[in-house]
Amino acid sequence: MSYKIVVARCYENVDWLIYDSDNTIIYNKGDKLDLPNEVNLENVGREADTYLNYIIDNYYNLPDVVIFTQGKIFDHIEGNSYSFLMKMKEEAFMHGKSIPILIHHQHPNGDSSSWVSHWNVYPDHFFMHDNYKNDERLPFIDWFTPFDI
Repeated sequence: MSYKIVVARCYENVDWLIYDSDNTIIYNKGDKLDLPNEVNLENVGREADTYLNYIIDNYYNLPDVVIFTQGKIFDHIEGNSYSFLMKMKEEAFMHGKSIPILIHHQHPNGDSSSWVSHWNVYPDHFFMHDNYKNDERLPFIDWFTPFDI
């Protein structure tokens, strides 16, 4: 099975990805790195712009699994970042998607946050209190359920 790691980079150090440069594409919006697996983009949008560029550019030649990541994921996970990505790859090969382990939850009081894996099962909690559908607040559980995510 084939895979690619697609990195959204601006100014982050991406040396931690050197282990798998043949399967890594660095979409760079910062200073040029002169790497063979580098694609330079204008610094517009955020990482979603980068990921969309990859999907559009490779739409007819996508690998079996694509792992999208920011250049610096240390803020979001503990431990070895490369091992974390490889675990995601193996889960995607086995299950068709990686298994979420940590998801951000904003407490209803709005002044603190925690990392829990079950935040989206609360029927009355909202990740962003100002997101609406049909002028009504929509809990994530109601959004996720039809999509079987």
